[in-house]
Amino acid sequence: MNLFTFYFFSFLLCHFIGDFYLQSEKMVRKKEGSFKKIAIHSVLYVIPFLILFFLSLFWDALPAFDFLQFSIFIIILIISHFVIDSAKNQSQIRAVVLKLWILISSIFLFEKKISKKWAYIMDQLLHVGILFIFSFWLSINSYFSVNIITDIFFGLKVVLFIIIIHQPVNVTFKKLFSKYQPEKKDPRNGKEPILGAGSTIGTLERLLMGIFVSIGQFSAIGLIMAAKSIARYDQISQNPQFAEYYLIGTLYSVLITIIIYGILFIL
Repeated sequence: MNLFTFYFFSFLLCHFIGDFYLQSEKMVRKKEGSFKKIAIHSVLYVIPFLILFFLSLFWDALPAFDFLQFSIFIIILIISHFVIDSAKNQSQIRAVVLKLWILISSIFLFEKKISKKWAYIMDQLLHVGILFIFSFWLSINSYFSVNIITDIFFGLKVVLFIIIIHQPVNVTFKKLFSKYQPEKKDPRNGKEPILGAGSTIGTLERLLMGIFVSIGQFSAIGLIMAAKSIARYDQISQNPQFAEYYLIGTLYSVLITIIIYGILFIL
C-alpha cells in the first residue's frame, strides 16, 4: 500500500457519498436546467471531503493534509463539479461536446449519439479522473509515513466496498440497462412491485457475495442465486421480458461485485 492508493480510495469514498448519497433522485431531476440547484449540489458534494480533512487534524492515524493544498483541492472540486454537471444541461456546451464525441466516435467506431447512458459514464469518468490527478499530486508532495496508516487501510476498503455496491451500483445499473426494464406492473395481478425492493435485494445480494468471496466460499454464491430464482420463479416463467431483465441484473451483480472486490482487495 502506498500513499497515493490511500488518498485515491479515501477520495473515492467521499465522491460516492457526495454524488450518490447526498442527493436524491428528486434532486437529480431538479438539477436539470437549474444552475442554482447544480451549485447547491456542488457545495454539498464536498462535505465528505471536508469531514475527511477535519478528521485528519484530530486523528493521528490519518495523513495530515496541507491546508493550502487542500483548500485549492476543494475549490477546484466545487468548480469542476459545477462545470461538468452544467455541461449536461446546457445546449451550447452539449453541442461542443457532441462535435468532439462525433470526431472520437468516427475514429473508434463508437455510437455517435450521446445518450443519457454515455453522458452518465463520461460524467463519472471525469469526476474520478480529477480525484486520480489530485491523489497523485498530494502523494508526491507529502512526507507522511505510510506505515502509520496501514492498519486503517483495510477498514477504509471495507467501507468503500459497502458504499459502492449500494447506491452507485444500483444507479449505474438503471442508467446502463433502462431500455431492458419490463413494465412495472405485475402481469399476473396488475400490481406494481414495492418501490426500492429490487435495489435492496441487489445490495444484499452483492454484500453476501462479497462476504462469501472474502472467506473463500465461492460455492455459497450459488445459494444466493437459487434463493432469488425461487422467489421470482412465477415472474420468470410467465414473463420472458422480466426473465431477461432478471438475468441481466443477476449477471451484472456478480460481475460488478467481483470487479470491485478484485480492485479493492486483490490488486
